[in-house]
Parts: sequence; C-alpha cells; structure tokens
Amino acid sequence: MKRIAFFSYDLRIGGAEKMVVTLLPKFADAGYLVDLVLVNQGGELLSQADPRVNIVNLGKSHSASALFPLISYLRKNSPDVLISNLTHLNNVAILARRLSGASAMLIATEHSTISLNNLAKGGKERWLVQISRLLYPSADKIIVVSAGAAKDLQETLKISAGKIGVIHNPIHPEQIRRLKEEPVDDPWLSDKTIPLLLSVGRLAKEKNYPFMLDVFRQVTEKRKVRLMILGEGEERPVLEQMVRDLRLADVVRMPGSIRNPYPYMAHAAIMLCTSHYEGFNIALAEALACGTPVISVDCPHGPAEILDNGRYGTLIPIGEKDRMAEAIIRGLEHPETLPSPTVLQQRAEIFSVDKVFADYQRTIAGIARYRSETK
Repeated sequence: MKRIAFFSYDLRIGGAEKMVVTLLPKFADAGYLVDLVLVNQGGELLSQADPRVNIVNLGKSHSASALFPLISYLRKNSPDVLISNLTHLNNVAILARRLSGASAMLIATEHSTISLNNLAKGGKERWLVQISRLLYPSADKIIVVSAGAAKDLQETLKISAGKIGVIHNPIHPEQIRRLKEEPVDDPWLSDKTIPLLLSVGRLAKEKNYPFMLDVFRQVTEKRKVRLMILGEGEERPVLEQMVRDLRLADVVRMPGSIRNPYPYMAHAAIMLCTSHYEGFNIALAEALACGTPVISVDCPHGPAEILDNGRYGTLIPIGEKDRMAEAIIRGLEHPETLPSPTVLQQRAEIFSVDKVFADYQRTIAGIARYRSETK
C-alpha cells in the first residue's frame, strides 16, 4: 500500500488548506495510507479532516523551524509521495527530501501569482523567490492552480515549462449543494426585500476590499442593498474604520470566518471579487456550485479562468469602479441578464474533486514512469 503525505502549515481557512482537506478522502478511498504533516496543528478546517488520515504535528511555530522535524518524519515513514503547499513550505519540503535522502516523489504546489504575491513585495519575500529559483527545479513536479499563475511562475523562476503542470483547486459540488441547504438564523439571508452582495476571503491587502467598499458605496446611492464579507485577517481594523468613514455600518457586515459559507452564497444575489491578484480563488468556483452569479475584477489570474473569460460571469477591468458599480446595479435590476443557476452549476463541475484527483493521479503516474525510464 502506497503512503502519501501532504505538508501544510496548519488548517486555517484558505485555498491551499481547503484543497488539502478536499483531496484527503479521495486518496484514502483509493487505498493510500495518508499522512497530513502540519507545522502546527490547528485551524478551523482541522475538524473536517477525514478520520482515516494520520495527522502528524511537527509542533513548530515557523515554517523554517519545521525543516529538521520534517527530515525526521521522511526518514522514519518513507512516504512514496510528498505534496507540499505554498512557496515557503515547498522550499522546506525540497530541502528536507534532499537532506533526508528520501526517495519520495515531490510535488510542490503553488497557489498564487508568485511575481505579485512574493517578488513585488520585496524584503524577505524577494529572497524567498531567489531561493525558489535554486530549489524548485529539484521538485519532481510543480503544480500551479491556474494557467496564468503557471506562466507567471515559469517566467519569474526561469523554470522549464515541462516541470510545471496546471491543476485547479478542487471543490465538491455535491457536498456544496447539500451544505447550502443548512438553515442559518440570519435576518439578512431571510429578508428578500433587500438584495445581499457577498464576498468570501481573507481580510488581506491583496483582496483589495477598500476598492469593493468604494464600489458598494456607489451602488447604495442608487438602490437599497447590503454587503457581507466572510473571512478574517489583519486588515479588519482598517476595513472597519473605512466602513465607519463611508457611513456604511448599517449595510456592511464582516462576521469573520464561517464554518459553512454556502448558505450565504446561495442566498446572495451576486458574489463579488475585487482582488489585486489571485492564484485561483476557490470561493468563486464554490459560488458557481451554489448557482450564484459572479462579478469580479479581471485580475491576474484565477477569475478569468473560472469564468471562462466572462462566459460564466462578469469581468471588470482592474480599477474601473464605475463600471463595476454599474454592472452590479444592472445585475440586481435585471437578473435575467446573468447566467442561470443551472448553467453556473454545470460550469462548477469542471472543478470537481473527482476531476482534480484524477489529475493528481496522472501526475503521480507520470513521475513514476519518468523515474523508471531514466534509471
């Protein structure tokens, strides 16, 4: 029986963490022994991990400090496959495999646009990119969650295109359809007289929520509407102050991270995204599974791929506040102009966990085949 190990920091709510939790049961179903190796055991998604999974807590507070415990894990357990997530952890995994002498196939997964998420920030993030240029070629495969982000990674790290693959983050459409029916005691969801706009994501600078609030203020000047932002993060104080300054406190709520966001998506009139950049944005794919229309800025790189360049949602050029406000008002007043729930749910199926699992299986088989041919 093959052993596969997923290496993550923790299981807080995020795209990378959701990917891991969603994929774990599929590997267990396929007969793998599955280890979930965490730098620090914690996070809201921990309770959702499949009970068949063996959780290995390295008990560290920083990714770099997990290097030697990960080396020990690899020497003791000898997994056949190691899948790591996010740039800093990918580098730790590559070093650990090299120093441990382990023969595990190593798949490093990138979840963002590395030139914007790392290189452009400077400082230690720029150094992280320099380290990645040296280490990433040692991975057996680098998986990126969108084609645009994959091209960006290839150009930024100067890595051969053959080393890189594209596999979208997975969603579980059938499970989402079931969970969206759970009752929620929230007057904003039950009140159909005032439409609800929704966004789901970390309260972080890259999500560009100030832009969303400015757009929303313009919408409120034309009609009654509410906005809810689900998520938590370091930008909360800034955003709360902005809500007060714009006098939107009665119509904007930020209730934090929600265990089950799908009833909120199902009740929302429109799902919004205003990010500076994305790797994928799994919340948009989940909104499609709920049958909820999406209006997003056309940021690099995920939204355009999820929405098939505007076929399954509205894409707004970056920085165009007026155009986004107009698109929201038009969608609220003429919902028949937006894609139907059935069409959106059909689109969501291409991101299903079954398809994504099959893509990972093919990737693993391809690595094994290449190794056998080059012995």
